[in-house]
Amino acid sequence: MYLEHFNLRKRPFATSPDPAFLIWSAQHQSVLDAVLDTRPQAPPVSILLGDIGLGKSTLAHALQERLIAEQGGRVGLISVQLNTAEEAIAHALRSLEGQAFDGPAEAARARLEALLADGTDGGCATVLIVDEAQSLSDAAASALLSLVRDTEGAVRCRLLLVGLGALEARLASPALEPFEAELRPPLRLRPVSKDEAAAYVSGRLARAGHVGPDLFTPEAVAVIHRHAEGVPRLINKACDLVLLTAAQEDKRVIEADLVREILRDVSLASGAMSFPGAAGAAAKPPRAPEAQAATGRAGGPSSARPAQAPKGRGGPEIEVSASQGMRLERALIETLKTSTQRPAAPRKPAAARPDQAAALPEPSMPEAPGAGALPSTAGAEVRPVSSRRVVTGALVAAALVGGAAILYSLDVFPVLRDGAVTGEDPRSGEVLPAPDATGIAQDLAQDAGTSAEATEAQAAVAEAEQRLQALQDAAASAEAELAEIAARLDARTRELATVEDAVSEAQSVRVETDAELDVMRTQIDAEQARLARLQSEAEAAEAALAALAVSEKIADDAFAAAQTVSNTMPDPKAPDPVRLQPQRLDAAEATTFFLAALESDDPAEVAVNYSRAALRGHTRAASFLAQLYETGDGVPFAPDMAARWYAVAEEPARILAEDSRAADVVPAVQSVVPLGAAVVAGTPGEFVWQGVGAQFILELADTDGTAIAFAETRLSAVAVSVPEGTAQWRVRTDGGAETAWQPIAGAGD
Repeated sequence: MYLEHFNLRKRPFATSPDPAFLIWSAQHQSVLDAVLDTRPQAPPVSILLGDIGLGKSTLAHALQERLIAEQGGRVGLISVQLNTAEEAIAHALRSLEGQAFDGPAEAARARLEALLADGTDGGCATVLIVDEAQSLSDAAASALLSLVRDTEGAVRCRLLLVGLGALEARLASPALEPFEAELRPPLRLRPVSKDEAAAYVSGRLARAGHVGPDLFTPEAVAVIHRHAEGVPRLINKACDLVLLTAAQEDKRVIEADLVREILRDVSLASGAMSFPGAAGAAAKPPRAPEAQAATGRAGGPSSARPAQAPKGRGGPEIEVSASQGMRLERALIETLKTSTQRPAAPRKPAAARPDQAAALPEPSMPEAPGAGALPSTAGAEVRPVSSRRVVTGALVAAALVGGAAILYSLDVFPVLRDGAVTGEDPRSGEVLPAPDATGIAQDLAQDAGTSAEATEAQAAVAEAEQRLQALQDAAASAEAELAEIAARLDARTRELATVEDAVSEAQSVRVETDAELDVMRTQIDAEQARLARLQSEAEAAEAALAALAVSEKIADDAFAAAQTVSNTMPDPKAPDPVRLQPQRLDAAEATTFFLAALESDDPAEVAVNYSRAALRGHTRAASFLAQLYETGDGVPFAPDMAARWYAVAEEPARILAEDSRAADVVPAVQSVVPLGAAVVAGTPGEFVWQGVGAQFILELADTDGTAIAFAETRLSAVAVSVPEGTAQWRVRTDGGAETAWQPIAGAGD
């Protein structure tokens, strides 16, 4: 390779799409502007057309990276052929989420639409890029176009379709007419101009690590541009070949003469040559689809949900509520008791008025003869009673009656016996019967006779009795209310007892549950210990299997070695296989195969044509084939094989040597895959394969699989004389790797 010679980090002109090597131009920027055009009247679908080799795929990858870096949105890139609507939806969802969705088609569609709707706020933040869109079926194209708007007509994603000119005719299909208004006029990539080619070459070299004066002179770039006709892929091929040749010739600056010399026999516009028998001999390996960049949902909301807190049993809450209710009940009862039993303030004895001192002398209080009896008046002197005394007596009687009722309601007298209120004598402290207000009132009424004062006194007495009755009724009502509250309190107490029983039962259940959990934990610990033992036993079994596999591998290697010896040793029942010597072919067709390799995009065809040219002594073909093995470009990475073909490029005669730079290759990594064979009567047969190995043995056999001849070489191709009767061929390595028998078309007839 030329990287070390020119001090480069990587190949600047590789033909595979690499967005890091895109040199942005005005036409590239116009495509980006079209995708970012979010005006309401702007159609949401952009179209990019271009011929093969103009860099459409590279631009698609670069657009994806730039949109993600600068806009922060979701960008999906689809680079596979889509034949159905289901495939279109599945690959669109995979390109946006970075992984395949494992579910039915309906669920994939719903998930994709939800993803697109999530990015609609604040402007459309989702872009879908479809490469090689000219291969879309009508169903797949219709499914993709239906994604750009939601049911209300709002744009939820933008679409960029990239493809060849046939894409324009595809979008004009009658099946896609409903989406005609969604399409922008197509943008077309054109070949680069002479000035753009100079910027293109210097820019890619700079990104590969080149520092210093230009490697290509302006005249050299002009020659390359003229031969490539401005096509970037052909410019890459020409520059890659020129750099490799310049490194082999130890040149530091590439002049126009060197470019003309290299390209003199190379027609980059010629058609690829086919390889006889290659199609039937071995199928071409499928080309892997380009890797799709996984994008995150920048700016998208998170899909995580908060965990729900476990629900409690509620036992403590019930207990607190009952306690609060009981306290409220008790507070109400105490309030009612206080309002009905509030103690009265002690009364001070009233001072005697001067005008009443003579008229109302302080009477003595003889002991009552019986409960409720009036004091006896027998033997007492009867005095006339004045009107003032009558009125005063009536008032005193009314006061006594009302006072007795009030004192009763306020619990001033603690004892009420048979309707007589008793109290203490304020002078002696003895418990004396209280005056009977009713009797006093009757005495006063008798003294008053039928006078008007007596009538007034009787009315006052009646009023006092009514007031006393009202107070008694209020006391009875309060007692009834207290009884009702007591009943409710009792019910609440029973309810609390029930709740306490439930709480106690729940606690018992909890204790039992905890005990069961302890038992289960013990069982889990035992199962974990048993699992650990099983894992240890499994690891021991795996180790034993690995040892057995090693033993089997040793046995297989021994068998393969014995088989190799048996194949090379003469079979007593069959004629000995003939040992064939490698031959050098006519150089007349070397350039034809070399040019066919340059024009082909198929890795297998490139390797075959370079090999056929090298077998004819074409040194540059041998160098380019060595470069493929050195980089693993379309063939297995095999530095040893690269060194052998480099040696052939230095000395073409080495294709005739059986041992060309011996090297040790571990048998476990050896491999071989047939690529093709060309056998024409009267000329040496050509056999080409690819793989890794220290020594390759070509075997020729008849239709029954009986070995006829063999040849040995350390290269990946050989030309030998094919014996008569040969119908099959295969290749094996000295390490045991081998191909299946391959038929030879036209041989053995």
